[in-house]
Amino acid sequence: DEVQTGEGDVDATASRRRSWRRQTARLTRAGGLRDETDLVAAGLVDDVDLLAPFNPAILAIRWGTTAVSIALSVPFFIEANWTVVAWCGVIMALTIIRTARPLEYNGDTRSLIEVLIEVAIPVLAVASTGYWDSPFVFSLVTAIIVAGFARGFGFGLRVAGASALAVALPDLAGSDMSAEVVRNSAQWIVVMLMVALVAGYARRISGEADRQHSVALDRLGRLADANALLFSLHRVTQTLPASFDLDEVLDTTVTRLRGLFDYDAAVILLLDDTDSSMWAVARRDGTRLPERIPTAQLPPPLLEVVTTQALVAQGNLLREGGPGLVPSTSSGLYTPLRARGAMIGVLSIEHADAHHFSARDVELLNGFVEPAALAIDNARWFSRLRTVGADEERTRIARDLHD
Repeated sequence: DEVQTGEGDVDATASRRRSWRRQTARLTRAGGLRDETDLVAAGLVDDVDLLAPFNPAILAIRWGTTAVSIALSVPFFIEANWTVVAWCGVIMALTIIRTARPLEYNGDTRSLIEVLIEVAIPVLAVASTGYWDSPFVFSLVTAIIVAGFARGFGFGLRVAGASALAVALPDLAGSDMSAEVVRNSAQWIVVMLMVALVAGYARRISGEADRQHSVALDRLGRLADANALLFSLHRVTQTLPASFDLDEVLDTTVTRLRGLFDYDAAVILLLDDTDSSMWAVARRDGTRLPERIPTAQLPPPLLEVVTTQALVAQGNLLREGGPGLVPSTSSGLYTPLRARGAMIGVLSIEHADAHHFSARDVELLNGFVEPAALAIDNARWFSRLRTVGADEERTRIARDLHD
């Protein structure tokens, strides 16, 4: 019974959680995504302040509407209308606070609530001091512009409509519904909606400009990567005729890797000349491994490379496709080293962060391994020839001494 009761409590809790998520689904789509750890780990959530590009414009409009509100409040000061005086102090304090600490909106629930509070304050001020005849009616413009800049047309229009109705309905209910009152309310409602449209359109234009800027930066980044790859390939190519020492070539390869990629561990495995089922750990950077590893003991990503003889990219080794050569790493790139039509080894780079390596890294690695593999294979052949030459020289000397 206790077990069943516990299971019932768990089911009830899960049901309430699902119900809460359904009730706040729209809010979650608009914000609150930083609470989802999977989305954060996948890098799908940006903590970018969407209002930051508009802060200078918002600040100028805020001070302009505040100055107009204070000027319109002067007659009320003379009449000692303390309600207007109090709200004037609130509006002025809000302006000073937002000047020192601009409002931020990055898509989460907290910043959304702050935007709604920003709207609620001038609405209450206008509703408390004469509705459309209030000296603070222009402060609504700032709030609606902020809402439009934050989330675009839809949200701006909803905020403008709700704010205008919050002022107009009580005003109409307390009046004689004369044509002048209705016309005045309609005019202000249209003005607020137009302000929301202008703010939303400005946000869209800014978004398109940002996208074009991002595309330009992406192209520049690709060009920089291509230049870095060409430079690295040039340096590696220079080592082909200059060095036939295997250790020197391997050291140069690891140095080039460190300059091109951000990794936590890198390993170069070379197929053993005497035993095709063994792999010699030619170089390791950031990890410790035995000198030789049997093919059967290679981690799954490297076994896939040996089988397919193609590059393998793993974004989350802890969930699938792992582990890597280093058990604590979460992502890795694994590629064969091919020279003269045969695979002579494999190259592995791994990082502790999941989804660390990008498509650019894959392109860079694909361009890097071919000349690196050729340099390594040339050094190995030179070492073999040198060994054969030394053996023949010893045989000749022994034969001469025997004669």
